[in-house]
Amino acid sequence: MADGTGLKNVIPPLKNSEFLKNNQSSLTCLIRKGTKDTINVNGKIFKQPMPGSPKLTQGDITNIINYINQAWGNNYGIIKYDDVLKQFESCR
Repeated sequence: MADGTGLKNVIPPLKNSEFLKNNQSSLTCLIRKGTKDTINVNGKIFKQPMPGSPKLTQGDITNIINYINQAWGNNYGIIKYDDVLKQFESCR
């Protein structure tokens, strides 16, 4: 949702998300490749697969991560392009 709260039990929230905060090193691969894994976000289980976006560039992913890390009151830091590049290589 536009306010970062997700969609009931289908799409997990990004606002105040412990999962997002604690998984910064895997966000590049998660955005790029998606996941079929079950994830736990703020104590709630989400089973809906997340499709990847393989056409996004490292710059696109850097911007997306920095946006969600700072939007909706989140304060999860800034990721550098070079850090995304390193993560990008690990998910090929």
